[in-house]
Amino acid sequence: MHKTMKARKSSQANKPDPEVNRIKVCPEDTASLPSRLGFSWISPLLKLGSRQPLEHTDLPPLPEISQAKGVTAQFEALGAAEEARGAAIAAEAGPDAPPKRPSLRRTLVAMAGTPAIVMVLVMVILSAGAPFAGPLLLRAIIRFLASKDEPMVNGIIYACLLAVVPWIGTILGTTTDRILVRLGMASLAATNNAVFRKALRMSNGARQGTSTGEIVQLMSTDAMRMFTFTNVIKEVISTPLQIIVALALLWDQLGPSVLAGIAVILIFLPFNAKIGGALSKLQVSKMQIADERVKLMNEILTGIRVIKFNSYEEPFMAPIRAT
Repeated sequence: MHKTMKARKSSQANKPDPEVNRIKVCPEDTASLPSRLGFSWISPLLKLGSRQPLEHTDLPPLPEISQAKGVTAQFEALGAAEEARGAAIAAEAGPDAPPKRPSLRRTLVAMAGTPAIVMVLVMVILSAGAPFAGPLLLRAIIRFLASKDEPMVNGIIYACLLAVVPWIGTILGTTTDRILVRLGMASLAATNNAVFRKALRMSNGARQGTSTGEIVQLMSTDAMRMFTFTNVIKEVISTPLQIIVALALLWDQLGPSVLAGIAVILIFLPFNAKIGGALSKLQVSKMQIADERVKLMNEILTGIRVIKFNSYEEPFMAPIRAT
């Protein structure tokens, strides 16, 4: 028996530890600029996944700027600076002035950084204009073919631009999406951490005025909206620009006939606004119902023994089904 145990221990000792072979640094942190633009740094992981099922030890760690530890530390530091700023403003206003509440929006904007925001805006504008380069270049090529006086160099330049510009627009779009997703995940991690830490520090009096469902809603729905907003902000900026440029190009080609299309768009704007308002009201009602459902489920799970002992399943299932 001792020999069997020794053999088992020796086999466990000789068994390779999967954590030893795990990648310690994210390949994106050490990748070059072309590798980041083309996402070739993830090719080794894709090749490994094509040969065998991936395990958690095969996955590299997150980039340093995306790790929750650094994100939450930065958010807390900026939040403390925002609180100090509010206290200074309240002190200047006088003792009778209401306290200045710290702004979550200003804190998240500071966490993203002004250079990153400016870079995203520039890239969104360029990627929004890239789809219109194709038709303009085609028109230039047609004019070049119809003209006999234009030099051959111009035709070569038009053809090269027609091949390169869509590629550049794709790179700008994917890079912008990657930056926005990273900013959204950082906002989500920071706000979830803040809500969780606040829930742990709440007093008994504060807990009585806040249900578990509200806390869950803050962490699951409200925080997720920040992540969704970073994905939608690209469309919010690029769509009006694309509409304006498209209408300008159509006006150049069709003239006043474009006004009919503009009139149709303006006619449907109030309807779209009304539908959006109705959807917002339904979303608020849905969140309230979800809050009540989570609160009820928490109460049921807390007293599940009493419910089972007294056969109260059906009376408690009725309000759950109703929500």
